[in-house]
Order: sequence, then C-alpha cells, then structure tokens
Amino acid sequence: MYAINGAGFRAISEASDLQAGEVLSLEFPEHLIGPPTTLEGMKLAAKARATQLRWECETGGVSIGDVQVGSTTEDQNRISSVLAAAGLGTVEQVDFKANSGWVTLTLAEIRGIAAAISAHVQACFTAERAHHEAIDAIGNIEELQAYDVAAGWPA
Repeated sequence: MYAINGAGFRAISEASDLQAGEVLSLEFPEHLIGPPTTLEGMKLAAKARATQLRWECETGGVSIGDVQVGSTTEDQNRISSVLAAAGLGTVEQVDFKANSGWVTLTLAEIRGIAAAISAHVQACFTAERAHHEAIDAIGNIEELQAYDVAAGWPA
C-alpha cells in the first residue's frame, strides 16, 4: 500500500496512515517511476503486495458456521459497541446484520464472533509478517520472482 503525493510516494501499512494531500494506491506506483529493477526495489514492491493482500484478507470477512461476518474496522467497532452496552446491562441479545443476512444473537454468540474476528485479524498480520521476513531473506532477483506472495493467507 502506498501514499502518493506531489513529491512522490511512500509505503504505508494502513489506509489510516495517509496524510493530508496524499492519495492511496494499493499497487506499486509504477506509473511514477517505472517498475522496480533492483533487488531492493523489487523487495519493497513484494512487501507492499503482501501488505495489500493482508488488508484484503483482514477486511474480507470471516465465516462462523453458516454466518458470514464482516471484519472491517467498522464491523469490529460495532461489535465492540454491542459488547460495551452488554457490560452496562442494556442488552441481552441483538439483531445482527451479517454479510450473509439477519440473525438474532445472544451476547455469548457476539463474544464468540468478536473472538473469531480477532483471531482472523491476528492470523492475517502473522501471515504478512511471515511474507515480509521471507522476502527480506531472499538473496537474488530470480528467487524473488519465484516467490509466491499470494500463498499462505488465512481462509
């Protein structure tokens, strides 16, 4: 993931890292400088692709039984809000709009969903880290070109 501005670009980990005047690019900004040709430049591009894939996986949702639940930051915040309200004793069950449709859930089920999303997000970051470390360990362009950054992501 890259932040692009009038002066060039920089690699970022999250869209929230954008600063005023920058736009987000999920792909390496070849249109600004051409494709990378050095091993280090190619490693940066490969790690940016791993970061992009982590973000897509992280925010792509998670299946819990027959329910497909969103896992974006907004989805996580909504679930946290329900759990906070539960702590106040204001709710015992909720109507929940999952990606797969409406369901009525108990607080125990909501807690289970929160735990599943948390585990999913952590697995995504663990996979991204493994890719970054593997890419850093590559010693030549041929090995890097053979490396499959799309493999090994959580389902």
